[in-house]
Amino acid sequence: MQTVSAWSNRNGGTCWLTPYHHNTKLSTAHETHRRRLKAGASRSETIESLVGLLKEHTTKSQAPVKSLLANQVESAAVEVATTWIDCSTYIDNAPNDLINEIAVLPEVKSIDEPVVMAFAESKSGVQEESAVDEVSGWGVDRIQAPALWAKGIKGDGIVVASIDTGVRYTHEALK
Repeated sequence: MQTVSAWSNRNGGTCWLTPYHHNTKLSTAHETHRRRLKAGASRSETIESLVGLLKEHTTKSQAPVKSLLANQVESAAVEVATTWIDCSTYIDNAPNDLINEIAVLPEVKSIDEPVVMAFAESKSGVQEESAVDEVSGWGVDRIQAPALWAKGIKGDGIVVASIDTGVRYTHEALK
């Protein structure tokens, strides 16, 4: 059971729900996709299959929360959105009693209030777009990275490596 005392003195709020989603079936499916790729399956088919699995998993694991929301939400002001890449749900303007009901669901791992940060203004007042942003933007959007960044998940502690004779180390995206 999650405690949500941070909202006790407010008239509702915005929260991110993260369900328990590390299960054997998902781990096994991930390994199956790895084996398919190593066995010669096309990369695009493997990616499509894995994305489909993640979306299906998100739909199934969020079903109890979605059901509760469908039965409890009477106000059109309450907004709900999900992200399949991390299997989370975003709820805006949720009343406290609804947040507390959701918190006791066994499928809910955590409920977090989004962190609001102010950006320091650049010296010139205008931010310059880099070539890297233009080159890599489509992939960033495709994996829903902006939704994770909005939750404060920046990838800290993750190491990404590539050993491939086809990598050009001078490419703009690698600077």
